[in-house]
Parts: sequence; structure tokens; C-alpha cells
Amino acid sequence: MKITVTDPIIRFIQDAQKPRVSIYCPTHRLGPETRQDPIRLKNLLRQTDQQLRALGMGDQVDTLLRPIWSLMPNLDFWRHQQEGLAILATLDECRHFHLPYTVPEIAIAANDFYLKPLLPLLCRNEQFFILALNKHQVTMYEASRYGIHRVPIPEVPESVTETLKYDEAEQQLQRRSFGPTTGPSGGSMAEQGANIYHGQGGEKDVHRQDLLRFFRAIDRGVQRHLANQKLPMVLAGVEYYFSIYHETNTYPHLIRGGIAVRTDAVSEDELRDRAWIAVKPHLDQNETKVLQRFERIAFQSGDAAKNATREIEPTVVAAYEGRIDSLVLPRNQEIWGQFDPETAEVKRESTDPAKRCELLDFAAMQTVLHGGEVFLISKERMPPDVEVAALLRYSGGLHEKIS
Repeated sequence: MKITVTDPIIRFIQDAQKPRVSIYCPTHRLGPETRQDPIRLKNLLRQTDQQLRALGMGDQVDTLLRPIWSLMPNLDFWRHQQEGLAILATLDECRHFHLPYTVPEIAIAANDFYLKPLLPLLCRNEQFFILALNKHQVTMYEASRYGIHRVPIPEVPESVTETLKYDEAEQQLQRRSFGPTTGPSGGSMAEQGANIYHGQGGEKDVHRQDLLRFFRAIDRGVQRHLANQKLPMVLAGVEYYFSIYHETNTYPHLIRGGIAVRTDAVSEDELRDRAWIAVKPHLDQNETKVLQRFERIAFQSGDAAKNATREIEPTVVAAYEGRIDSLVLPRNQEIWGQFDPETAEVKRESTDPAKRCELLDFAAMQTVLHGGEVFLISKERMPPDVEVAALLRYSGGLHEKIS
């Protein structure tokens, strides 16, 4: 699962017609800078127009760019910006996405979308889950450093009351009549609807048992929904809940403790920010483990080293073939060239503007599309003498077997 912006992007980029237009523009929520945002986009559109005509699009250029030009006079569109704007377009379709972080001004027309500015929304070391616990409402969030959105989980009960209502069989096992056989009004305790919980030590223990049953039901739904997920999850709610929920939890990537907060008293953005502080050390640990594993494998001699790649050429081929399990890239670096899927040839230069692509971007997106994990880190944190750090699911690809 990915946060909201990524699902339509993934579907779109797989089937989009060629050529493909990628435009990125920094934008502003408030202030006098907002007046410059349409001007920036207009300049980027002019660059895109020239690139499309150089590709031989001719009269189709106006058709392709018309939906983007129509945004220029749309005051409502410009009133609802964030820090960045991404526009992906083809002759058939145009999509725009508001980004919660700034991006450079970029305009590219080619056979492939340029998606590197979107990688922070797709990367393994930027994503996590938040499970907000409240007796009256349970909410699952999928979040990243930059965004948050609710994830519906129909299997999870919304409240303690709902759990107890549909768990009557278990309640019946706990009900016992003891002490006086008559109630305050003379009838039997059972007739007056009195539920006495045997051996639970009073009201607080009864409340704890209710929470345990509630949390077990939540855990069953979470486990079904997050099957095969590896992202960390952090709890949010009353601190008293955390130790009880951990007794019931079976999701292996739940972080110990949680965020002590009234979940109904904070905004989603504040919840995300507080969760990010709690979850970042754990994400950093995962990142470090991948790098350590890479260094153990990549610098060996013999066949073991074939399970890792350090250079961009074999990494692009492995990514295209779906062989990359984990890929670590330097955050602010680019290597432009082209890739021919027919021959598996990777070049670091391109004389054909239609085939020109950023190779790190291509490798990252192919890894994501094939279910691998991508990590973005600073260049200083990359292992020495490597362009990329890729761990492979298996070493022999289709083109290697053919040859």
C-alpha cells in the first residue's frame, strides 16, 4: 500500500500512452509568492511545447497541453496549492498532484515519465502506519514524512460497544451469579440484568478485560489487512492502552510504546508529525540493515557478489526484470542516458530525446512496480565507490540466461 497520491500514479504510468509529459513546479499556500506560481507553470509549458515539437508531435501538441493550459485562469485551482505541483500528461489523460514538499522547476517530454521528484512518496524509509485507538472510534492511517490519509479496514470494530455486542458468546462464559440470590428490588440478579464478572477484581479489571477483547478484534482485522506488509506501525491514544494492545498484537512490525495523545483532539497533520518522530529511528534501523547486508555481499569475491549490484547499468537491467529486492539511491543525484528493453543495453548518453531518461529514476520506479523496496539517502551515507546499492532476489536474469 502507498499513500493516496501513489495509487493513481502507479496505475497511470503503467498504461500511459507515449510521449509522456512530466512537469514539476514549486508552489505556495499563501503570500505574495502565490502570484508567481502561474507564471512559473506558463514558462514550463512553453519549454514542454518546444520539446514536443522536437519529437515530431506537430498539431497534437496543442491537444496534449490544452488541459494544462486550462489550469492557468482557474483561481480555485491556484487557491488550493501546497508546496509543490506535479503534472503528468499524455494525449489521452492529464493528472495533477499537490505535493507536501517543494520541487525544482522541471519540464520533460519523452517516452517515459520523469518521476524522481515523487520518490519520497514511494520510498520504504519514508512510510509507516498509525493505529489510532479510541474506545469510540478506531482509525488506521497510512502516512509518510510528508502526508497522511485514512485507510478503511472493514474488519476492525469501530468501538468497544460494537465488539461486546457481537461477542455475546464470550460474555456468557464470563457471567456468573454469586453472593445474594436476589437483587435490590427483590428479583433475581439475572432477572434484573446484572452482569457479574467472576474473579476479575473489580471495575478496573472488568474494563481491562473489555479492552483486551476489543483490541484482539482490532488485531485480527489489522493482521488480515496488513498481511505481508513490512512497514512499521505506531500506536496513538491513551497511554494506558499501549501495554494492553501489545498483549494482543500479532503484527510483527509494531513499535513498542506509542504516541500518548487524545486522538480526537489533534489534527491528522499533527498526528503524522508526532508519529514521524517516534517512527524515524526504526526506519533508520531498517535502512542501516539493508546497507550492512549490501556491504557484506557486494564486496565479496565469487558467486556471492552476484546477488548485489554497485553500478547503474546492471541495476537498470535487474530492475526492469523485477529482480531487485532492495534498492538504495543517493537522494540528489542524476544519471541521464537511455535503456533499450529489447537488447538490455544501457547507455549513459542519448542522442534521441524521446528515449532519454534518468537512469536512477527508471531503476527506482521499476523496482517499485515489481514490489521491491526503494530507499533514498544522502550521498554521504552511500557506501564508498558505489553508484547504487542494490540487493537482488536472484542473480541470473532473462538476458543473462539467453546469453
